[in-house]
Amino acid sequence: MEEDTSIIPMVEKDAATIPMSLCNDHGGEDKYYDIHCEGSKITSHPQSNRARTVQIWIQTFLNWAPTTQNQAISTLVEAVYKRGDSHGLEALRDSMYKYLYIDFLSQLPGELGLLILSNLGASTLRYDAQQIASIMFDQQLEICVPPPVFQNPGIASAVLIWFGSGVQRLTLKEDTAAYITKQLGKPVQSWSWKKTYALFHVCDQSWHDPSLATFPHYRLTGHSNVITCLVQTGDGRVISGSSDHLLRMWCLETQKLLKTLRGHRDGVWCADARNDLAVSGSCDRDVRIWDLAKGRCLHVLHGHASTVRCVALVDNHVISGSRDRTLRIWDVTTGECFHRLTGHTDSIRCLAWYGSYVASGSYDASIKIWIRPTFQIANTLLGHTNRVYSMEMSSRYLVSGSLDATICVWNVEAGERLHVLYGHTQLTIMMALSAHTLVSANADRTLRVWDLRTGQCLSVLGNHQGCICHVILKKNVIISCAKDGTIRVWNRHTGEELYVLVDMFERGRQENNLPEDAVRESGRCTIWRMVATKTQIVAAVGWHDENNNVRSSFLSVFDTLPFAMDRLT
Repeated sequence: MEEDTSIIPMVEKDAATIPMSLCNDHGGEDKYYDIHCEGSKITSHPQSNRARTVQIWIQTFLNWAPTTQNQAISTLVEAVYKRGDSHGLEALRDSMYKYLYIDFLSQLPGELGLLILSNLGASTLRYDAQQIASIMFDQQLEICVPPPVFQNPGIASAVLIWFGSGVQRLTLKEDTAAYITKQLGKPVQSWSWKKTYALFHVCDQSWHDPSLATFPHYRLTGHSNVITCLVQTGDGRVISGSSDHLLRMWCLETQKLLKTLRGHRDGVWCADARNDLAVSGSCDRDVRIWDLAKGRCLHVLHGHASTVRCVALVDNHVISGSRDRTLRIWDVTTGECFHRLTGHTDSIRCLAWYGSYVASGSYDASIKIWIRPTFQIANTLLGHTNRVYSMEMSSRYLVSGSLDATICVWNVEAGERLHVLYGHTQLTIMMALSAHTLVSANADRTLRVWDLRTGQCLSVLGNHQGCICHVILKKNVIISCAKDGTIRVWNRHTGEELYVLVDMFERGRQENNLPEDAVRESGRCTIWRMVATKTQIVAAVGWHDENNNVRSSFLSVFDTLPFAMDRLT
């Protein structure tokens, strides 16, 4: 038979063998024809007259609109299925598999691939290892330290990652590029994904390095009284609220004040923020909603009869809790109060929320669970014997800290108490929660690390000489601040203190000409709050005189990015 050289528009540059049964209307033994791609043409080599029929079918298919092609494919699959022969479906599956299977790890830097695989279970890793080829790292980065999961010899020998040679480019946001340009001293337009990941990996690892304590940090000054709340908005901005009635928004990259938010008639007690929207609560009994882009107040929310102690920005709602024993739910857009929640018999001190659940903690020693969006009460959790001061919530747990010196771990859906954590001797001021790990900061000058699955205390961190005010839980370190004027960095896994990041008491004692025997435990220098960005820690610092009058109040910013770039360049 002569070769048929009819031309069909090319779809894939590949060779294929198509079974005749796809167009055989009477069954029987399959016959085959070949289609061969060369350049921009497809040449068929028929093995029977029916090959020409298939070729015409393909030509017709390619001339259809995409929607018609999709309908034809669905009809073909349905016809193969109705034939009652699983081999036909298996053939379709095998044909499509190579086009649908994507090795996404080949598109990622090696370190990022390891980070992803470190979150997979051992059985999954062993299964996937059969399909993965080899590890290739950019040796110039010198940061390829496998996560703990790869220290298992069985897994380490099995899990291999294939990385392609192509380098993707990342266009940095304008403000980030400007900041990195400033640190490098030369223009930076775009970096490879690998180099960008390497930079932030080194930033993360920098918290382990005691020499970070010797690296310069900077101050943001402007408040004239104690900084009572500190929140981040994203994009390198933080908002500080103070007893001086003001909120201030700062850019951490330019180290400049962006906006001063004025309006409260008394001290600002609490705040929350998301993108260009912020909400604040004050001793003036009002809640205010702010447009951060324009630096103006959108709504003044009147209704509470006493100090607003806690606020939360949840989707299109503002939730506020007050000393007047009520919660109020406000509409962000209109400022309307559409729910007033009662039931607590004493001041509401703290809020936590996750998904459809909102929890309120009160001085009446109870926690109430409310269901969004109706805000009907679901449960009242009883177990503490004194005031509830702090709470954290995740998809698995609600944890609450109390003046009774205990921490309770709850299952919110069931309304059950899972554990009571004993060990602290005073008030748990705040907590940090990540997966099954909880770190509690207590007025007894200690931090405790807990496994919430068992309720076991894993370690006690006890070198602070004053009440611990705040704690941040990062991937491998714990960072804490206290009324002794220090920020300390701890190994998250062993509980060992790595170093003192800063001793504000000693620095302040010298700056303020205090005597050598000034008592550190007096609280003259207190680090009240901290927030963490991807590369920075921002701390709210206050200095008082012997009569407890504020002498200075400022933000201190510790940035690992220049520290990391100093090591990469």
